Amino acid sequence: MPGQNSLNTEIVLSGDGNNETPIATGPFKKAWNRMSSALGPRQHDAGEDQIERGEHKNQAVGTLHVGEGSHEEDAEAGATPPDGPPAEATKGQQHSSFSSSAFDTLPHPVPVIDVFFGSWWLVSALRTATRPVMIYFSVFWLWTTFLYGLVSLIVVAIYLCRWILLFAGRDTIPLIGAPIPGKRQLFWALFRWIQKIWEHVIARVLLKSGGRYTGLCKIWWFIYLLITPMAEFRQNYMAAWRQRDELSIYIFVDDENMSVPIPADGTDEAMLARIRSFYQMMLVGQGFPALVFPKQLQRIDFVEMIKDSLVLGSRLGTLQLGRYKGRLVNIFENPEFGAHTVAVAETIKNLPNNAALEFQRTYNVGAISAVVAVPPLASLIFGIVWVRIYAHKNNADLQVIVATAFTVSSYIVTAGALTLALIAFLDQKRTQNDEMIEKIARRSVETKALAISKLDRRNSIP
Repeated sequence: MPGQNSLNTEIVLSGDGNNETPIATGPFKKAWNRMSSALGPRQHDAGEDQIERGEHKNQAVGTLHVGEGSHEEDAEAGATPPDGPPAEATKGQQHSSFSSSAFDTLPHPVPVIDVFFGSWWLVSALRTATRPVMIYFSVFWLWTTFLYGLVSLIVVAIYLCRWILLFAGRDTIPLIGAPIPGKRQLFWALFRWIQKIWEHVIARVLLKSGGRYTGLCKIWWFIYLLITPMAEFRQNYMAAWRQRDELSIYIFVDDENMSVPIPADGTDEAMLARIRSFYQMMLVGQGFPALVFPKQLQRIDFVEMIKDSLVLGSRLGTLQLGRYKGRLVNIFENPEFGAHTVAVAETIKNLPNNAALEFQRTYNVGAISAVVAVPPLASLIFGIVWVRIYAHKNNADLQVIVATAFTVSSYIVTAGALTLALIAFLDQKRTQNDEMIEKIARRSVETKALAISKLDRRNSIP
C-alpha cells in the first residue's frame, strides 16, 4: 500500500493465509478492534530491529537501517509484514515510533532514564535468566499446578475452536467479525499478558513526568527490559529518548550500528553517560555469547562514513578520554569525572555530518581466563564426586574407581578445551571476513568516486 493515507478501506492480514479480510464496521466490532489494537503490539512497526535514523546535524529524519539481526524476536513480538500500516492505526493520528499504543497515553515526552546501572554484564545475566525461567516456564507451571490444569484446558479449547473455524472455511470469528489470528499470534496473546499489563496499567502509575519520580521510572524501565523482547524494548526505549533530543550520531559496536540521540547542550558527563547507556543496551542485546566471552572497550574512534552508506572509511581521530587501567576510556567508564568539562562533548557535536563513533574492543583477559578455568575445575569436581559416591559401595576396587573417575574427567577437559579453541578460531575467521568485506566495500566506493572524478574532468575540458 505505498503512500496510502486514506481511510476508505480497513484491511488486516490473517495470520495463517494470504487473504485480506475486511473488518466489519459495526459498533460492537469496532470496539473489539480498538481493544485488540490496544492490547496487542502496534502492527505497523514491522521488524523492530530497524532503528530509525535520527537527525545528525543536517541529516533528514526517517531513514531506516538494520542495526540488529534478530528477526525472530520481532516475529514473537507480533510484527506483521511491512505492507503498510493498518488503516485503524493511522486514523486521526500521526505515525508513532512506539511498538505499543500504551505509550501514546503517557505524558509527552515519555519519562525515560538509564536503566543499566553501569554494568551491562549484570543486566544481561538477569535478563537471560529472567525471560525463559520466570516468564515462559515458572508462570505457566504455577498456573497449571495450582489451578489443576484449568489454564491448560482453556488454552486447548481456544486452539480447538480456532481449528474448527478454519476447518469450516471461516475467515473471521463469528459475532465479532475479527480475522482468525495465526497460531503464533494467538500464543503470544495468551502468554504475554504480563508485558501488556506492565505497559497499559503499571506504566500509568510509575511513569510520572515529575523529576522526583526518577526512581519509579527506573524501576518500570528495568523490569520492562527483563520481560520484553529485546527488539521491542529497543524500539520503545529509543523512541522515548528521541522525544527529548533531535541530534543524533551513529555508533558502531562490533557488527552492529545504531543512530542514537545525543543532548544538544551539556557537559562531558551528560554526553558520555547518554552514549554509554546506548552502548550498554547494544551489549545486552548480544545475549548469551557476550556473557560467556565478554570484551572490554579499549578506545573510541571517530571515523568517516562513506556517503549514503554505512561503510566506515578512514579514521579521523580518537576521543581523548584519559587512561583507565591501560585503556583510553577513563571519562567514559566514569562519566562523573567530566561533570565540569565540555571538551569531549563539543568534539562529538562538532564532528562532520558523515562521521560516526566506532568502539574498539578486545577480549577481556580476566573474564576469558575464568571461562578457560571452568573445564579443569569441572573435571576435578567430577572426579572427586565420582570417587566419593562409588567408594562406599561394597566390594568396590578403589584403584579402578579412581582410574575411571579421572579418565572421564580428562574427556571433560579435552572437550572444554576444544570448544574454546573452536570458538576462538571461528571468531578470528569472522574478524578476517569482516575486514575483507569492508575492504571490498571501500574499494568499490572509491572506484566509483574515482570514475566520477575522471568523468567530470573529461567533461570540463573544452
